[in-house]
Amino acid sequence: MEVCFSNPQTAKFGANICKGAVGTEFAGELKLTHPGKQITLIHSHSTLLSSEPLPEEFKTKALEFLEESGVEVLLNTRVNAEVEGGELLLSTGATIKTSGVIWCVGRQHPSTGFLPTSALDKDTGLVRISASLNFPHEVPNHMAHFAIGDIVQWSGIKRCGTALLMGCFAATNLLLSIVAAENGEEVKLAEFPEMAPMLVLALGEKAVMYHPTYGLTHGVEPLVQSFGDDLGLSLCWRCLNINADGAEPKVVVEEQ
Repeated sequence: MEVCFSNPQTAKFGANICKGAVGTEFAGELKLTHPGKQITLIHSHSTLLSSEPLPEEFKTKALEFLEESGVEVLLNTRVNAEVEGGELLLSTGATIKTSGVIWCVGRQHPSTGFLPTSALDKDTGLVRISASLNFPHEVPNHMAHFAIGDIVQWSGIKRCGTALLMGCFAATNLLLSIVAAENGEEVKLAEFPEMAPMLVLALGEKAVMYHPTYGLTHGVEPLVQSFGDDLGLSLCWRCLNINADGAEPKVVVEEQ
């Protein structure tokens, strides 16, 4: 980032996305951390987050917050070429000069090629899992293998919260499996729930949140509630019970 913004004569930064929250959040955070620079978000569709199964009001509010923060948003626009010197040639015929470009585009390609093909969805390459997060029964020793996070085929939007929760379920089921095997007992594993589409999007000093039960909320409160003051980094450390950069670990003591 510092290299991109080191030249005061080339103050524009182009971030090009085709779908998802990554490019949108990048634009908001870049404007927050470099308020004196021009940040441009380029999106090929007529609405932000066009591929996400979220209410239109969520997408409209995300656009409103970005523009309110000073981000230039170019919708219905594609980058036809990136030429030497940081110029972007757009589908509208316009040309913009940038000091750096973040490309947040492309289809997801999970790194699952080393796994048996019987464990994978043939179209996406994602790992097919049961509710207990195990491999499908066609895979040898499937009950001894678990998969979680972005590489699995599961309902809902792929996000950090779901991956962390899956990790808790997988750890629990691993322990249950070990204990049951040691005691010669039949194991009953915890089942991970289906996940409805939900998302919290950090956009600079505000956030937009959607939950199917509680609906849409937006502003400063959901940002503090979901991300704290460091985009949720301390929250993740505490969830993983790791003490890093001043984040206090969560210690659980069970009385016998």
